[in-house]
Amino acid sequence: MESRFPAMLVLWLGREFYRDHKQAHHCQAPPRPLRQGIVKLLYKRALERILVYAAPAWWTGSALQRVKATSIQRQVLLALSGAFRTTSTKALQVCCGVEPIDLVLDMEVAWYSIKNHQENVSLFGTLFEGSKMEHCTHKWHHPGHLTPVHWDGQQPDAPLSIYTDESKLDGRVGAPFLVYHHNLVEEHQYRLSDHCSVFQAETVALQREIVWKRQNAPNEDCHIFSGSMSALMSLQNHLIKNSQVQSTRQLFDASISLH
Repeated sequence: MESRFPAMLVLWLGREFYRDHKQAHHCQAPPRPLRQGIVKLLYKRALERILVYAAPAWWTGSALQRVKATSIQRQVLLALSGAFRTTSTKALQVCCGVEPIDLVLDMEVAWYSIKNHQENVSLFGTLFEGSKMEHCTHKWHHPGHLTPVHWDGQQPDAPLSIYTDESKLDGRVGAPFLVYHHNLVEEHQYRLSDHCSVFQAETVALQREIVWKRQNAPNEDCHIFSGSMSALMSLQNHLIKNSQVQSTRQLFDASISLH
């Protein structure tokens, strides 16, 4: 009896533990599945960032790498979605609303090449010209040295006034401006690439206006009227590091007033 006592005690404890655990499980509320939005956010912000970590250093886009990366993504999507293991990878990607990981890796490498090396990259059938992409400059400007903007809406009577009228219509971008100089009117028009924004057109128009002013009326006071509040506010913000904005600031002098 003494030799059988430990074995019987273990068996009894096991039965009691199983009964208590089963009773506690019935008392608990069933686990609530995560909402689709939360699952996608968890994947995009955490899991996908782990999968593509330092991709420019190791991703070459070979067939073996694509198969391995897709296999890892499949395991993650199975755990997140709770789908059967027989579910296809493409179905998991569609149900979870995520992109194929190999395409995400291609995009990460392409973006790194464009941003850091200004290389021309062909991605998904589109050629991105890295040499023409805007870049940030880290030159700091003292706020007191910035040309102020007059927000009063008044139009002073001056011999030299320039008006900008940037536009983007039917997929085409233009940067025209109109010059009133001693009762004479001059119109100038410049064509930008179709992918440019209205903000870029406004900064280009401001640069062309100041260049015209320096060449034709360097000693006269000039009032420039812009219809783009975003461009004027960016010129007033010393934290903006956009290269176009920085180049425009360097052209201003004391004879120019912004409205």
